[in-house]
Amino acid sequence: MIDSRVSSTSFLIEVDRACSKVALSDDLICSRLADVLRGEGASGCEVSVSIIGHQQMHELNVKFLSHDYPTDVLSFRLDDRDDLSHVEGEVIVSAEMAIDQAAEFGWSAENELMYYLLHGPLHLCGYDDHNDADILQMRQRESHYLQSWGLPRSGNEGAPH
Repeated sequence: MIDSRVSSTSFLIEVDRACSKVALSDDLICSRLADVLRGEGASGCEVSVSIIGHQQMHELNVKFLSHDYPTDVLSFRLDDRDDLSHVEGEVIVSAEMAIDQAAEFGWSAENELMYYLLHGPLHLCGYDDHNDADILQMRQRESHYLQSWGLPRSGNEGAPH
């Protein structure tokens, strides 16, 4: 397990790796999460990021969502603010799911994991993906960040994650 803390001004992002099958630097993870949170209007954050495997993700899905299967990303907003003045939350991503799904979208497992690390913070900022209108808005924001990072995504762009 690797634990890393990266702090800049009022952005505190912690990275914990229970699964290290996909290599992304903590600095890159923290930088990209901060990009998303700032880009969506957050002026500060305390966010933990956990990179885990299928089994742990499956257990969390059963415990918190009553889903009896693993998924790619879970996010939990921990503060009760109605705005983005200071976002507190958790983003949990599956490195093993990224490995399994990457080829479907025509890119590396590292890029797929980065996509999950984009998707989760968007949920923390209030975006959802439970109906077509919300999915469209979420995908537009994802595309904005992916393009700004030089990571255009091919494959099934509208697939829910």
